Amino acid sequence: MKLEDISRATLATTRRVVASGAIAAVAVFGVAACEGTDDLEQEVRDGVEEEIENGIDDLEEDVRDGVEEGVDDALGGDGDN
Repeated sequence: MKLEDISRATLATTRRVVASGAIAAVAVFGVAACEGTDDLEQEVRDGVEEEIENGIDDLEEDVRDGVEEGVDDALGGDGDN
């Protein structure tokens, strides 16, 4: 069978079948790539919240240390009392 023997209708049908298969493959891989994103998003949120809390705790500690040092300096102490 030569290419000239294939009718235009058969060629058009073949193109549609191939295109449909490609679209289906993209859809399947797209859905597979999106699975589990809710869990990932929650893990990221939890990690960000934990980092923020740790950062705030560190900041509060730094401020406390700075205030204590400022008070010690204002009182003329060396801070080792």
